[in-house]
Amino acid sequence: MAIPAAPSVLPDDRLWLPTANGGPFTDHSATFYYAWEANGEGEDRTVPPRFGFRVEPVHCNLRPTCHGGMLATFVDVVMAKAIILTGPPRTSIPTVNLSIDYLAPAPLGGWVEAIVRIDRLTSTLAFTHVTLHVGETMILRASAVYRIYASESVR
Repeated sequence: MAIPAAPSVLPDDRLWLPTANGGPFTDHSATFYYAWEANGEGEDRTVPPRFGFRVEPVHCNLRPTCHGGMLATFVDVVMAKAIILTGPPRTSIPTVNLSIDYLAPAPLGGWVEAIVRIDRLTSTLAFTHVTLHVGETMILRASAVYRIYASESVR
């Protein structure tokens, strides 16, 4: 897992925790964080948590803004992670389809925050969508389909 960023890197609006990103590639890309929504009685685990990361120089293109490939990696990981965190145990959720619309750049130093929604779950597929925001600006929207393998069916 990537080394967690210094606490000053995280917004103070909620309790952000580092997440295991899902393998060597994503662990090498960045440390991603998640935070559950509050429901007045504590954490609301009936809806996916928020996810986020801070744009660092290593994530940038020449502009310098966050590279589209980094944003694509982030949305792919967090939509799958949302399915894992809000449902029954699963060990494998490969991506079947990922569609992305880039709407605005994510600047160096910006906090990129994801709002994930799970639209539909079947026994073998999950349909999700996500929007990414830097401050009040929506920078990306994406949708994806994932193949669900129950823990006992993965070989």
